[in-house]
Amino acid sequence: MTPTGISVSPALQEPKKRPAPAKRRSPVSGLLRSVGSRVLRSLLLFVAVTVTVFGLSALIPGDPAVSLAGEGATPEAIAAIRTQLGLGKPWYEQYFSWINGVLHGDLGTSFFYHTPVSDLVMSRLPVTLSLALFAIIAAVVFGILMGLLSATRRGRLTDKITTVISTVGIATPNFWVGMILLILFSLNWHIFPAVGYTPITKNAGSWFMHLVLPAIALAAAAGAELQRQTRSSVSEILSQDYIRTARAQGLTRRKVLWQRALKNGAPPLATVVGFQTAVLLGGSVVVEKVFSLPGLGTLAIDSVTLKDLPILQAVVLLNACFVIIINFATDLIYTVLNPKVRV
Repeated sequence: MTPTGISVSPALQEPKKRPAPAKRRSPVSGLLRSVGSRVLRSLLLFVAVTVTVFGLSALIPGDPAVSLAGEGATPEAIAAIRTQLGLGKPWYEQYFSWINGVLHGDLGTSFFYHTPVSDLVMSRLPVTLSLALFAIIAAVVFGILMGLLSATRRGRLTDKITTVISTVGIATPNFWVGMILLILFSLNWHIFPAVGYTPITKNAGSWFMHLVLPAIALAAAAGAELQRQTRSSVSEILSQDYIRTARAQGLTRRKVLWQRALKNGAPPLATVVGFQTAVLLGGSVVVEKVFSLPGLGTLAIDSVTLKDLPILQAVVLLNACFVIIINFATDLIYTVLNPKVRV
Protein backbone atom coordinates (compact mmCIF):
# COMPACT_ATOMS: atom_id res chain seq x y z
CA MET A 1 0.00 0.00 0.00
CA THR A 2 1.20 3.53 -0.81
CA PRO A 3 0.60 6.50 1.56
CA THR A 4 -2.49 7.37 -0.50
CA GLY A 5 -3.90 3.90 0.08
CA ILE A 6 -3.53 2.77 -3.52
CA SER A 7 -1.91 -0.59 -3.99
CA VAL A 8 0.88 -0.82 -6.54
CA SER A 9 1.93 -3.96 -8.32
CA PRO A 10 5.34 -5.18 -7.18
CA ALA A 11 6.50 -5.13 -10.78
CA LEU A 12 5.81 -1.37 -10.90
CA GLN A 13 7.33 -0.39 -7.56
CA GLU A 14 10.98 -0.37 -8.52
CA PRO A 15 12.66 -1.59 -11.71
CA LYS A 16 15.03 -4.46 -11.25
CA LYS A 17 18.66 -3.86 -11.99
CA ARG A 18 19.89 -5.66 -15.03
CA PRO A 19 22.93 -7.86 -14.49
CA ALA A 20 26.13 -6.42 -15.78
CA PRO A 21 27.01 -7.79 -19.19
CA ALA A 22 29.70 -10.42 -19.12
CA LYS A 23 33.09 -9.25 -20.22
CA ARG A 24 34.01 -10.41 -23.67
CA ARG A 25 37.29 -12.17 -24.09
CA SER A 26 39.45 -10.67 -26.77
CA PRO A 27 40.36 -12.96 -29.68
CA VAL A 28 44.06 -12.60 -28.80
CA SER A 29 43.59 -13.75 -25.21
CA GLY A 30 41.46 -16.66 -26.37
CA LEU A 31 44.11 -17.72 -28.88
CA LEU A 32 46.89 -17.44 -26.29
CA ARG A 33 44.85 -19.49 -23.83
CA SER A 34 44.32 -22.15 -26.50
CA VAL A 35 48.02 -22.20 -27.42
CA GLY A 36 49.08 -22.48 -23.77
CA SER A 37 46.71 -25.38 -23.18
CA ARG A 38 48.04 -27.24 -26.23
CA VAL A 39 51.67 -26.59 -25.26
CA LEU A 40 51.05 -28.09 -21.83
CA ARG A 41 49.40 -31.16 -23.33
CA SER A 42 52.26 -31.57 -25.79
CA LEU A 43 54.83 -31.48 -22.98
CA LEU A 44 52.92 -34.09 -20.99
CA LEU A 45 52.66 -36.23 -24.11
CA PHE A 46 56.41 -35.90 -24.66
CA VAL A 47 57.13 -37.18 -21.16
CA ALA A 48 54.78 -40.13 -21.70
CA VAL A 49 56.46 -40.88 -25.03
CA THR A 50 59.96 -40.94 -23.52
CA VAL A 51 58.87 -43.40 -20.83
CA THR A 52 57.14 -45.60 -23.41
CA VAL A 53 60.05 -45.53 -25.87
CA PHE A 54 62.60 -46.43 -23.23
CA GLY A 55 60.40 -49.10 -21.67
CA LEU A 56 59.51 -50.83 -24.95
CA SER A 57 63.10 -50.83 -26.19
CA ALA A 58 64.11 -52.63 -23.02
CA LEU A 59 61.63 -55.41 -23.87
CA ILE A 60 63.34 -56.31 -27.16
CA PRO A 61 64.44 -59.95 -26.93
CA GLY A 62 68.15 -60.66 -26.75
CA ASP A 63 71.04 -59.11 -24.89
CA PRO A 64 73.03 -56.39 -26.70
CA ALA A 65 76.10 -57.33 -24.66
CA VAL A 66 75.98 -60.88 -26.02
CA SER A 67 75.72 -59.59 -29.60
CA LEU A 68 78.66 -57.24 -29.13
CA ALA A 69 80.80 -59.83 -27.39
CA GLY A 70 80.41 -62.25 -30.28
CA GLU A 71 80.25 -66.03 -30.38
CA GLY A 72 82.28 -67.91 -27.81
CA ALA A 73 82.59 -64.95 -25.42
CA THR A 74 83.09 -65.77 -21.78
CA PRO A 75 80.53 -64.72 -19.15
CA GLU A 76 83.15 -62.39 -17.69
CA ALA A 77 83.55 -60.58 -21.04
CA ILE A 78 79.78 -60.24 -21.41
CA ALA A 79 79.47 -58.92 -17.85
CA ALA A 80 82.23 -56.38 -18.55
CA ILE A 81 80.41 -55.12 -21.65
CA ARG A 82 77.15 -54.83 -19.72
CA THR A 83 78.92 -52.79 -17.05
CA GLN A 84 80.56 -50.59 -19.68
CA LEU A 85 77.23 -49.90 -21.38
CA GLY A 86 75.42 -49.35 -18.08
CA LEU A 87 72.98 -52.19 -18.74
CA GLY A 88 73.38 -53.58 -15.23
CA LYS A 89 71.82 -50.55 -13.56
CA PRO A 90 68.15 -50.49 -12.51
CA TRP A 91 65.66 -49.51 -15.18
CA TYR A 92 64.78 -46.14 -13.66
CA GLU A 93 68.45 -45.14 -13.33
CA GLN A 94 69.04 -45.97 -16.98
CA TYR A 95 65.97 -43.95 -17.94
CA PHE A 96 66.93 -40.82 -16.01
CA SER A 97 70.47 -41.02 -17.36
CA TRP A 98 69.14 -41.36 -20.89
CA ILE A 99 66.52 -38.58 -20.67
CA ASN A 100 69.07 -36.23 -19.10
CA GLY A 101 71.32 -36.81 -22.10
CA VAL A 102 68.41 -36.31 -24.52
CA LEU A 103 67.52 -32.94 -22.96
CA HIS A 104 71.16 -31.89 -23.41
CA GLY A 105 71.34 -33.08 -27.02
CA ASP A 106 73.20 -36.30 -26.26
CA LEU A 107 71.42 -39.34 -27.71
CA GLY A 108 74.11 -41.74 -26.56
CA THR A 109 76.71 -43.78 -28.43
CA SER A 110 75.91 -46.54 -30.88
CA PHE A 111 76.69 -50.03 -29.61
CA PHE A 112 77.66 -51.23 -33.09
CA TYR A 113 79.10 -48.19 -34.91
CA HIS A 114 80.80 -46.72 -31.78
CA THR A 115 79.89 -43.20 -32.88
CA PRO A 116 77.48 -40.62 -31.39
CA VAL A 117 73.90 -41.47 -32.26
CA SER A 118 73.16 -37.80 -32.95
CA ASP A 119 75.70 -37.82 -35.80
CA LEU A 120 74.12 -40.94 -37.33
CA VAL A 121 70.64 -39.48 -37.04
CA MET A 122 71.60 -36.11 -38.53
CA SER A 123 73.28 -37.81 -41.49
CA ARG A 124 70.11 -39.80 -42.27
CA LEU A 125 67.51 -37.16 -41.38
CA PRO A 126 67.69 -35.13 -44.65
CA VAL A 127 66.82 -38.25 -46.66
CA THR A 128 63.67 -39.00 -44.67
CA LEU A 129 62.56 -35.35 -44.54
CA SER A 130 63.08 -34.96 -48.29
CA LEU A 131 61.05 -38.08 -49.01
CA ALA A 132 58.24 -37.10 -46.60
CA LEU A 133 58.07 -33.51 -47.92
CA PHE A 134 58.03 -34.71 -51.52
CA ALA A 135 55.30 -37.24 -50.70
CA ILE A 136 53.03 -34.85 -48.80
CA ILE A 137 53.22 -32.27 -51.61
CA ALA A 138 52.29 -34.95 -54.15
CA ALA A 139 49.47 -36.20 -51.91
CA VAL A 140 48.01 -32.72 -51.34
CA VAL A 141 48.14 -31.74 -55.02
CA PHE A 142 46.67 -35.03 -56.23
CA GLY A 143 44.11 -35.36 -53.44
CA ILE A 144 42.68 -31.85 -53.62
CA LEU A 145 42.55 -31.67 -57.43
CA MET A 146 40.96 -35.11 -57.76
CA GLY A 147 38.58 -34.33 -54.89
CA LEU A 148 37.44 -31.10 -56.52
CA LEU A 149 37.00 -32.91 -59.81
CA SER A 150 34.82 -35.55 -58.14
CA ALA A 151 32.79 -32.98 -56.20
CA THR A 152 31.94 -30.91 -59.28
CA ARG A 153 30.98 -34.02 -61.28
CA ARG A 154 29.27 -36.00 -58.57
CA GLY A 155 27.50 -39.09 -59.86
CA ARG A 156 29.11 -38.91 -63.29
CA LEU A 157 31.66 -41.23 -64.86
CA THR A 158 34.59 -39.04 -63.76
CA ASP A 159 33.43 -39.21 -60.16
CA LYS A 160 33.13 -42.99 -60.32
CA ILE A 161 36.61 -43.41 -61.82
CA THR A 162 38.32 -41.17 -59.24
CA THR A 163 36.43 -42.93 -56.43
CA VAL A 164 37.65 -46.32 -57.64
CA ILE A 165 41.22 -45.01 -57.88
CA SER A 166 41.09 -43.61 -54.34
CA THR A 167 39.64 -46.85 -52.96
CA VAL A 168 42.41 -48.89 -54.59
CA GLY A 169 45.02 -46.41 -53.33
CA ILE A 170 43.82 -46.69 -49.72
CA ALA A 171 43.62 -50.50 -49.84
CA THR A 172 47.04 -51.08 -51.45
CA PRO A 173 50.14 -51.24 -49.17
CA ASN A 174 52.75 -48.64 -50.04
CA PHE A 175 55.57 -51.18 -50.27
CA TRP A 176 53.61 -53.10 -52.94
CA VAL A 177 53.04 -49.89 -54.90
CA GLY A 178 56.76 -49.19 -54.60
CA MET A 179 57.70 -52.61 -55.94
CA ILE A 180 55.35 -52.25 -58.93
CA LEU A 181 56.74 -48.80 -59.72
CA LEU A 182 60.27 -50.14 -59.35
CA ILE A 183 59.64 -52.99 -61.80
CA LEU A 184 57.87 -50.83 -64.38
CA PHE A 185 59.74 -47.52 -64.38
CA SER A 186 63.21 -48.69 -63.34
CA LEU A 187 63.81 -52.29 -64.41
CA ASN A 188 61.62 -52.42 -67.55
CA TRP A 189 61.50 -48.88 -68.92
CA HIS A 190 64.68 -47.44 -67.31
CA ILE A 191 63.10 -44.01 -66.71
CA PHE A 192 64.04 -43.60 -63.04
CA PRO A 193 66.96 -45.03 -61.04
CA ALA A 194 66.10 -48.17 -59.11
CA VAL A 195 67.88 -47.61 -55.81
CA GLY A 196 70.20 -45.17 -54.08
CA TYR A 197 70.15 -41.51 -53.16
CA THR A 198 71.99 -38.35 -54.19
CA PRO A 199 72.04 -35.32 -51.85
CA ILE A 200 70.48 -32.20 -53.30
CA THR A 201 73.67 -30.26 -52.60
CA LYS A 202 75.60 -32.49 -55.02
CA ASN A 203 73.13 -32.89 -57.88
CA ALA A 204 69.58 -31.52 -57.67
CA GLY A 205 68.45 -33.37 -60.79
CA SER A 206 69.69 -36.73 -59.54
CA TRP A 207 68.15 -36.02 -56.12
CA PHE A 208 64.78 -35.42 -57.76
CA MET A 209 64.93 -38.52 -59.96
CA HIS A 210 65.83 -40.79 -57.01
CA LEU A 211 62.88 -39.51 -54.96
CA VAL A 212 60.09 -39.58 -57.56
CA LEU A 213 59.14 -43.26 -57.30
CA PRO A 214 59.51 -43.54 -53.48
CA ALA A 215 57.46 -40.37 -53.01
CA ILE A 216 54.66 -41.64 -55.27
CA ALA A 217 54.60 -44.99 -53.46
CA LEU A 218 54.47 -43.24 -50.09
CA ALA A 219 51.88 -40.66 -51.16
CA ALA A 220 49.41 -43.05 -52.81
CA ALA A 221 47.30 -43.83 -49.74
CA ALA A 222 47.55 -40.30 -48.32
CA GLY A 223 46.47 -38.72 -51.60
CA ALA A 224 43.56 -41.15 -51.91
CA GLU A 225 42.35 -40.36 -48.39
CA LEU A 226 42.64 -36.62 -49.04
CA GLN A 227 40.69 -37.03 -52.29
CA ARG A 228 37.80 -38.69 -50.46
CA GLN A 229 37.76 -36.03 -47.73
CA THR A 230 37.88 -33.19 -50.27
CA ARG A 231 35.05 -34.71 -52.28
CA SER A 232 32.89 -35.14 -49.19
CA SER A 233 33.50 -31.65 -47.77
CA VAL A 234 33.19 -29.72 -51.04
CA SER A 235 30.13 -31.68 -52.21
CA GLU A 236 28.29 -30.81 -49.01
CA ILE A 237 29.22 -27.13 -49.27
CA LEU A 238 28.22 -26.88 -52.94
CA SER A 239 24.68 -27.91 -51.96
CA GLN A 240 24.28 -25.02 -49.47
CA ASP A 241 21.98 -22.05 -50.12
CA TYR A 242 24.72 -19.40 -49.96
CA ILE A 243 26.51 -21.14 -52.84
CA ARG A 244 23.36 -20.85 -54.96
CA THR A 245 23.14 -17.20 -53.95
CA ALA A 246 26.74 -16.60 -54.99
CA ARG A 247 26.08 -18.15 -58.37
CA ALA A 248 22.93 -16.07 -58.76
CA GLN A 249 24.95 -12.93 -58.06
CA GLY A 250 27.13 -13.66 -61.07
CA LEU A 251 30.23 -15.25 -59.54
CA THR A 252 31.99 -17.57 -61.92
CA ARG A 253 32.09 -21.29 -61.21
CA ARG A 254 35.83 -21.15 -60.60
CA LYS A 255 35.51 -18.39 -57.98
CA VAL A 256 32.66 -20.18 -56.24
CA LEU A 257 34.67 -23.39 -56.13
CA TRP A 258 38.00 -21.97 -54.94
CA GLN A 259 36.97 -18.91 -52.92
CA ARG A 260 33.81 -20.23 -51.27
CA ALA A 261 33.60 -24.01 -51.31
CA LEU A 262 37.27 -24.91 -50.81
CA LYS A 263 37.85 -22.13 -48.29
CA ASN A 264 34.92 -23.22 -46.10
CA GLY A 265 35.95 -26.86 -46.42
CA ALA A 266 39.54 -26.16 -45.38
CA PRO A 267 39.28 -27.01 -41.61
CA PRO A 268 38.63 -30.76 -42.05
CA LEU A 269 41.17 -30.89 -44.88
CA ALA A 270 43.82 -29.34 -42.62
CA THR A 271 43.20 -32.10 -40.08
CA VAL A 272 43.58 -34.81 -42.73
CA VAL A 273 46.79 -33.24 -44.08
CA GLY A 274 48.30 -33.07 -40.59
CA PHE A 275 47.37 -36.66 -39.81
CA GLN A 276 48.67 -37.94 -43.14
CA THR A 277 51.95 -36.05 -42.71
CA ALA A 278 52.55 -37.90 -39.45
CA VAL A 279 51.61 -41.18 -41.14
CA LEU A 280 54.03 -40.52 -44.00
CA LEU A 281 56.93 -39.96 -41.62
CA GLY A 282 56.25 -43.27 -39.94
CA GLY A 283 55.45 -45.11 -43.16
CA SER A 284 58.72 -44.16 -44.83
CA VAL A 285 60.44 -47.05 -43.02
CA VAL A 286 59.34 -49.76 -45.47
CA VAL A 287 59.54 -47.55 -48.58
CA GLU A 288 63.11 -46.57 -47.75
CA LYS A 289 64.03 -50.22 -47.47
CA VAL A 290 62.41 -51.07 -50.83
CA PHE A 291 64.36 -48.34 -52.65
CA SER A 292 67.53 -48.66 -50.50
CA LEU A 293 67.35 -45.06 -49.32
CA PRO A 294 69.78 -44.29 -46.47
CA GLY A 295 67.18 -42.63 -44.24
CA LEU A 296 65.95 -43.01 -40.69
CA GLY A 297 63.73 -45.94 -41.62
CA THR A 298 66.64 -48.01 -42.88
CA LEU A 299 68.67 -47.01 -39.84
CA ALA A 300 65.84 -48.14 -37.52
CA ILE A 301 65.50 -51.54 -39.20
CA ASP A 302 69.26 -52.10 -39.04
CA SER A 303 69.31 -51.11 -35.36
CA VAL A 304 66.67 -53.76 -34.58
CA THR A 305 68.74 -56.40 -36.36
CA LEU A 306 71.91 -55.35 -34.55
CA LYS A 307 70.10 -54.79 -31.20
CA ASP A 308 71.56 -51.29 -31.15
CA LEU A 309 69.25 -49.80 -28.51
CA PRO A 310 70.55 -46.19 -28.51
CA ILE A 311 69.86 -45.83 -32.26
CA LEU A 312 66.44 -47.43 -32.01
CA GLN A 313 65.45 -45.25 -29.06
CA ALA A 314 66.64 -42.10 -30.85
CA VAL A 315 64.79 -42.86 -34.10
CA VAL A 316 61.52 -43.77 -32.38
CA LEU A 317 61.74 -40.74 -30.09
CA LEU A 318 62.45 -38.44 -33.04
CA ASN A 319 59.47 -39.77 -34.98
CA ALA A 320 57.27 -39.35 -31.92
CA CYS A 321 58.44 -35.73 -31.54
CA PHE A 322 57.62 -35.11 -35.20
CA VAL A 323 54.10 -36.42 -34.61
CA ILE A 324 53.66 -34.19 -31.54
CA ILE A 325 54.88 -31.13 -33.44
CA ILE A 326 52.68 -31.88 -36.45
CA ASN A 327 49.60 -32.39 -34.26
CA PHE A 328 50.35 -29.15 -32.42
CA ALA A 329 50.69 -27.23 -35.70
CA THR A 330 47.52 -28.83 -37.05
CA ASP A 331 45.58 -27.78 -33.93
CA LEU A 332 46.79 -24.20 -34.34
CA ILE A 333 45.87 -24.09 -38.01
CA TYR A 334 42.45 -25.57 -37.26
CA THR A 335 41.97 -22.99 -34.50
CA VAL A 336 42.73 -20.16 -36.90
CA LEU A 337 40.43 -21.57 -39.60
CA ASN A 338 37.62 -22.33 -37.13
CA PRO A 339 37.70 -20.04 -34.02
CA LYS A 340 34.81 -21.97 -32.43
CA VAL A 341 37.24 -24.72 -31.35
CA ARG A 342 39.34 -22.43 -29.15
CA VAL A 343 39.19 -24.17 -25.82
